[in-house]
Amino acid sequence: GMQSASFIDGSSLGAEGGVEGESPERATPESIAAVLAATAASLRTPADVPKEDVELAPLVREEALAPLQVQGLDPGPIDYLVRCVGGRFADRFVHVNRKSGELFGTEEGGPEVTMCIEDAGLSSQHACIMFDHDSYQYFLEDVGSEDGTWLVVRWRRSVALQGDQVLRAGNAPLLEITQGPLIPEEEEVSMFLAVYQLQYLARSFMENGLRSLDDIRKAKARGTSIVEMMSGDLTEAGDQMVLAMALDELDRHLSPEVHERHMIRIVMRPSTGLEPIEVCRCGWAGGLVALAPDGSPSEIPAAQEPPPGPLSQSEGDQVLGVVPGTGWQRWEYLKLGYSNGAYYVHLRDHRDRSSPERCFIRLGRGQRHWLQPQDVFRIGQLEFEVLRFNVGVHSEQGKRPTMEDEEVVVQDLTLSHWRNSSFFAIYDGHGGRECVQFLRLNLHRHLVESLARKGGLDSSTQVFHDIHECIKTSFLDLDVRYLDLGGAAATGMSAAARRWSSASSALGCGVLMSATDEAARVEAAGGFVTFGRVMGRLALTRAFGDLDCKTAPSLTGSGTGENMIIADPEIRLERVTPQDELLLLACDGLFDVFSTQEAIDFARAHLAAMPPGEQDPKSAAQALVHEAIHERGSRDNVTAMSSRSGGASSAVRVCESDFEQLLCGGVAVGLPVDVLDV
Repeated sequence: GMQSASFIDGSSLGAEGGVEGESPERATPESIAAVLAATAASLRTPADVPKEDVELAPLVREEALAPLQVQGLDPGPIDYLVRCVGGRFADRFVHVNRKSGELFGTEEGGPEVTMCIEDAGLSSQHACIMFDHDSYQYFLEDVGSEDGTWLVVRWRRSVALQGDQVLRAGNAPLLEITQGPLIPEEEEVSMFLAVYQLQYLARSFMENGLRSLDDIRKAKARGTSIVEMMSGDLTEAGDQMVLAMALDELDRHLSPEVHERHMIRIVMRPSTGLEPIEVCRCGWAGGLVALAPDGSPSEIPAAQEPPPGPLSQSEGDQVLGVVPGTGWQRWEYLKLGYSNGAYYVHLRDHRDRSSPERCFIRLGRGQRHWLQPQDVFRIGQLEFEVLRFNVGVHSEQGKRPTMEDEEVVVQDLTLSHWRNSSFFAIYDGHGGRECVQFLRLNLHRHLVESLARKGGLDSSTQVFHDIHECIKTSFLDLDVRYLDLGGAAATGMSAAARRWSSASSALGCGVLMSATDEAARVEAAGGFVTFGRVMGRLALTRAFGDLDCKTAPSLTGSGTGENMIIADPEIRLERVTPQDELLLLACDGLFDVFSTQEAIDFARAHLAAMPPGEQDPKSAAQALVHEAIHERGSRDNVTAMSSRSGGASSAVRVCESDFEQLLCGGVAVGLPVDVLDV
């Protein structure tokens, strides 16, 4: 379908097949082939890149993935580090000491202070991070500071609420969280059922003598089948199973010994001299607090209220109150919920991390917050992000007229409540930025949503099978969604390499035309490959977008009806061991002028030149990109991502057990694992 093609030397191939600037008689097939050869040669870089035999990680065989539950995965222990992301020490990082923990403060705090930071607004002893060796969890706690320890409220990661906390949403007035009124005993059953969207059964419970939670417990103790008792009143498909689950979880969420019998109350405290304003009261069923954008009314217009997200089980949630304020560009929603005897808050909707709007909550007295990767906390004038991996990314436009690379670093993919998972990606676009921007915002979110629709990893009996399936479906679904938007711009998939002893392995890569089986697939689909390019144009065979190559043309009349360019990923798996030092992802602009082994050796030497404990992967990524463009003459956009685990030692230990990486086209998804039979 190509109408014409322009060449670097200024000539062009017209729609009729002639070379403009020459007479039609001289435009022979041989002359056209010569121009194509010259063009292909001109696209190559002058650097003498050594040829190498690259050992690829094995392709995942779905039938070989052993059944495995999240609880069967060895959790670690895993080393964390915290990187300063705001304040005078931005980009400096600290490896958390698992044995003794870390106490942040000043010199006045005495010898107990392990992280002494002066002139940053910290109290003498401000906050501490401790590691629980039994549960493999890190906890953050304020230790009596004057200004408090503040956490950013996140999507899908909750912060416990207690009666002495403060919320700060953008520039809105402070929100105080206090203990609300006692929940009347006669309302306990209806509120309990509302947690599971079963509030329509409240009258039936009352008519059958189940007027309180104690009545329900006594009926269960007598062996009464409450599910059978209510079977005639269940109106929705699946509600029988939901009711059974609710009754089974009753004593876990609403234990008579520890559960919170009060509602919580949120009060907005305006400027000095004005009376506080009650925003809402919230019981066990939870609800939403709407944060209004600039200039919006205090009540939400129906047209502006977004529907619940695909991960939400709270379609019956109602907005309990609205906080008018400044500093927001769109409607945001704080999700209030109740679980395991306590109230919690998190953001209802996923937000791009580049968004300037954030909501902070101050830790209460004696509160120990379970730290997760990607948590951000503020102490004094400094902000720190908790990292599972020390990741550095750098990109430069180089000699190209536009920048078409994008990268994604998600330290906590929130696939599981009990096991951490991370996501790293570099998207290499061609033909525009629309596709890479679309993928940067949507691919990892679609992966999370796909797993959630299967019930989530925490309830899965075949964790790696589900991850494998959802990676594949996410790639294909997102490609269809993008093409439905009319997307013609495209993106390939980055290459990934890893240091493994004295050799290198390519973990995954955008599938280029060096693969003979890919060339055969393209030809079977009715296309052709010349000078290493599909249809003489694209140097890869698997990509998002490229609508003109996904209409399955049969140029020779013998096509199979399949597309020449596909988004079906090659998924490879590699076990990361304590001997592995770093993971390197980069686009082909880097590997045009570096072999994989050269790139690994270059990054490793750069890190080795830094003092132990201060080896910054960001510096290594910057050095690689600079070398590729300014010293070796790469003509492409260049993006590199270097990743090390949170451990401070040079021989990085990712975890005590081994660690699995599922990679598709250089997009890495990792989980700790005990045994995986592949």
